[in-house]
Order: sequence, then C-alpha cells, then structure tokens
Amino acid sequence: MILIVVGLALAWAITYLTGGTHRAFPHTFYVPVIFAAYRFGASGGLLTGGLAMIACGPLMPLDADTGQAQSVQNWVSRGAFFVTIGLISGGGATILHDRLRRSERLHEDAVLAFVKTIDAKSPYTARHSERVSELATAIAREMNLDQGYCERIRWAALLHDVGKLWIPDNVLNKQGPLSMDEWELIRQHPIRSEEFVKSIEDFREYQQDVRGHHERYDGTGYPDGLSGSAIPCGARILAVADAFEAMTSARPYRPGLSYRDALAELEANRGTQFDPQLVRACIRVIQTHPQHLYYWHDRYSISPESRVD
Repeated sequence: MILIVVGLALAWAITYLTGGTHRAFPHTFYVPVIFAAYRFGASGGLLTGGLAMIACGPLMPLDADTGQAQSVQNWVSRGAFFVTIGLISGGGATILHDRLRRSERLHEDAVLAFVKTIDAKSPYTARHSERVSELATAIAREMNLDQGYCERIRWAALLHDVGKLWIPDNVLNKQGPLSMDEWELIRQHPIRSEEFVKSIEDFREYQQDVRGHHERYDGTGYPDGLSGSAIPCGARILAVADAFEAMTSARPYRPGLSYRDALAELEANRGTQFDPQLVRACIRVIQTHPQHLYYWHDRYSISPESRVD
C-alpha cells in the first residue's frame, strides 16, 4: 500500500514539475493504478484509479507555470480512463492469479501422488516423504531461514527418495541383513533421486539437497563423502528430518523407536552424523511446536515429561 501512495505522489510531482496536464506526463499515473490492480485486484485498481482521478484532476493545474486550471470535463474524462484501466487490469490480474493458484495446486497434487506411489512400494514407508517434508520445513523455519528457502526444503524433502523407484521391492522390503550388492543398490538411491529432479527444469534447484541427504557431518556418508559445511544446508536439514522419521518408523528388521529415544539418538550423533545446530533445532521443534506437525499426530503424543535436555 505504501508503494501505491508513493507511486501516486511521484506521478503527481512529475506531472506538476513538468508543467501540468497540458504535457504528456499525466500518463505516469497509470503506473501505480496498474500496480495496485495487479496487487489487489479490481477493488485495488478502482480505488487507486479514483485517487489518481483526484490527484490529476482538482489537485493538478492545466499549466503549472501560469496556474491555469484545467476544465472539469478534462479531469473527469481522464479520471474515467484511470478508473476503467484499474478495473480491467484488476479483473485480468485476479483471473491470472486464480489460474496460477490452480496450476500450482495441480502441480503439487501430481507430485504428492507420485511421492505416495513411491512410498507405497513398502508398507513401512507410507507417508514417509510427507512427514520428512513437514519436519524438515519446520526445522528450516526454526533456523529462521527465509520463506523461499523453506519452500525449497519442503519440495526437496518430498522428492528426496524418488530414487528408490529404481530399487527392487525385494531389496527395499528385505527382512534380513542386506548383502553387499543389495547395500550398494540402496546407496545409489540419492544419485537416482538427483538424476530424476535434474531431468525436470522446475526441480533442478533441489538436486544437491536430494543427492546429499545421506552425507554425514564427519565425512563418512554417501554418495560423495562430503563433510561439514561442504554438505549443502538443505541436505543437512534433510539428513536430520529423514533420520528422525526413519528411527521412529517400524522397519522389516526392527520396531520403531519412541520419539524420546529417537531424539536422544540424534543428540548422541551431533557433530558426527548430523549438524549440531540442526539437531538442536529439530529437538526444539519436536518439544515446543508439535502442533505444527500435522502428519505426526496419528503416531505420537508429545508430552513435556518426555523432553530431551
């Protein structure tokens, strides 16, 4: 709103200082009118068009040097154009915004459907990616990362395990220990995930995060053996969220841990497997903001007596 007021004031100043409405500069009023229409729709365009009509009407002379006033007919007709442009632009902007929102919802629904299909390859990983995404985003917000980066983390987390689509079900769901060859297949899934997101233009910014979500802070992870700050921040966040979700979920070879035990495990691996700051952020999220973790409510009752300090 401040930008619109400033825009109207600048348009008035430019028009007045260049001699009044007998010059071409009254057209500068269209800039704040169209901006308001885009930002606030038809109502914003209408209101700003009306204000422009006043500023470029009774408040503006025909000739600023002589003080000659413009006729009422002139400023009313000009103001009618301002109002009309505001209404038309605002209506068009509203339609455009609605279509963009529908497109974004369709895009997100398609990705979620794809992710659920991948998670459904194993009964033990149902909704895994959604829970990791939710927790990872909450950790990013707890670290006061900007909204755009938090959104990037959300999408990277949803897509971090798409590489498992290339792993045979009998390996993913194996009850006993994995053979060396099977373990090597498992270790390939971050690379496969990166290849997938890299193949889609809209997802390319997530590729380093999904590739690095199994790197360890001490450099003993995979696939690249990165350590410390060399691991992308998003990948370090995913590592914590992914590990917590995995530890608290039942697997073919073990039962799930309680959330208290899982938090203690994260704490025990600060500085070796996980970024210490991100572990503390995860613990704060779980202990102080459980109401924000929608997908966890069906499995956990988070109580103050279960805190890890």
